[in-house]
Amino acid sequence: MKQQTGLTFKQRNKLNTIYLAKWTLGWVLTLALASIGPGSLWAETNTLFSIVAVIINICAGIMMIMANKRHLSGLDELQQRLHLNAMAITLGGSLVFGLAYSVLQTSGSFRYDKVFLT
Repeated sequence: MKQQTGLTFKQRNKLNTIYLAKWTLGWVLTLALASIGPGSLWAETNTLFSIVAVIINICAGIMMIMANKRHLSGLDELQQRLHLNAMAITLGGSLVFGLAYSVLQTSGSFRYDKVFLT
């Protein structure tokens, strides 16, 4: 990424947002590749391709996290506080409801195919 010296706050924020969007798109695409690839693009028994796809996804995820940190660092104090509060609520909700759903799934109390596909 280029140096951001001499840019206005608005310009720097725009560049950071674009940088974050690119890495987020890269992470989503590599996640799709790692999820859909076995069986669709290569044989499910070919674990080497699956492992490589997951490693690429992890690398893209790390870059996305770093881009997110950079984006947050470039915001002013009020924007940082708003973003961090929203992210805390989202993370908390995702963990609580996601894990509750996982427990229901693994216990057999709730099955997606029984509820939505019948």
